[in-house]
Amino acid sequence: MKNKDWKKVKLGEVVEIIGGGTPKTSVDEYWNGEIPWLSVADFNTGKKYVYEAAKKITELGLKNSSAKILKKDQLIISARGTVGVVAMIGKPMAFNQSNYGLDGQSGVLDNHYLYYLLAFLLPQLKSNSYGAVFNSITRKTFDEISFRLPPLAEQKAIAAQLDRADKLRQDLAQSLADYDRLLAASFLDMFGDPVLNPKGWEVVKLGELAKKVGSGSTPKGGQSVYDREGYYFIRSQNVRGGRVDYSDMYYISEEIHHKMKRTWLEKNDVLLNITGASIGRVAIYDRENHMGNVNQHVCIIRLKKTAISSYILYTLSNANYQAMLMNIAGGGTREAFNFKQIKAFPIPLPPLPLQQQFAQLVERIERQKALIQSAQQSAEDLFGALLQAYFYEGK
Repeated sequence: MKNKDWKKVKLGEVVEIIGGGTPKTSVDEYWNGEIPWLSVADFNTGKKYVYEAAKKITELGLKNSSAKILKKDQLIISARGTVGVVAMIGKPMAFNQSNYGLDGQSGVLDNHYLYYLLAFLLPQLKSNSYGAVFNSITRKTFDEISFRLPPLAEQKAIAAQLDRADKLRQDLAQSLADYDRLLAASFLDMFGDPVLNPKGWEVVKLGELAKKVGSGSTPKGGQSVYDREGYYFIRSQNVRGGRVDYSDMYYISEEIHHKMKRTWLEKNDVLLNITGASIGRVAIYDRENHMGNVNQHVCIIRLKKTAISSYILYTLSNANYQAMLMNIAGGGTREAFNFKQIKAFPIPLPPLPLQQQFAQLVERIERQKALIQSAQQSAEDLFGALLQAYFYEGK
């Protein structure tokens, strides 16, 4: 049966929509209980199931509030702020009023099928949200969502195929995370915690290891001068995960690039975000020399031959070191690093051959990660194609 032959229904006709709530925060006996209490931060992970919550409430808190319990395999979807994020409940959990609980009508709508349908409809949900400060989706918006409903057996078959495709995505993502953990553990094994310095390395200032510490600027005209191709223009949002993210890149023309020669990048430059919400995030520029620039929110750290970029990257991005950096950057309403502070960052300095050994390990693992990332993109494409095939109705 083709999907154009399936009966068209509205979500409110086949789904129970359940509202959440929050116990009074001033009543101590309502909190620190045994019942997980969900907010959107707990399930905004891209994974199908959610099992844990940062906060827990008591039975008394549940009784004396509008909070509700969702059962295993019921759905939760965010309706305020980060709208449209959906997850399945892995065990009984309560939730707050910024979300809705959803439960498909027994014998009519399979919740696993509904999960993937809502994932496909996310752009539509976002476009129907409103609000000057926080985006919101009303209950009526959910009620009025229309879609074609296949027979229950076909819903379950479709959900099972999408589960297999989703598992492939998740497995590949887990492999990448495992490699990242391996590198972080290898760094600690070889060098020790860079704040505690248990191996007793000589500690020097970062400025002593660098031949350049400086940020960039934004060309006159801002977004109006950006192109779809040309020379890379790296912003703070591109600095992530140890490498530059080129998927959301702005470009500038050759003419503008030559006016910004002071901020031309060289391969293996360490890039550090120095202002804003992503302050402290670090990456390594891995493309050709003089093919990119940075804006004023990103600092270029170009090293002398006494230090290796990979070692400095993992030092700066270490969790304890990041906590120390946030303490340095704190103060006032806007966190920021200045160049004097950056040059004064304390860096334990192990022997260069040991740094090089670590850099070789990083290079080998990054090659493996590149293969996985390629497979991951194929898996994402497959998953998206399946969603399109099952849920797109055409114009």
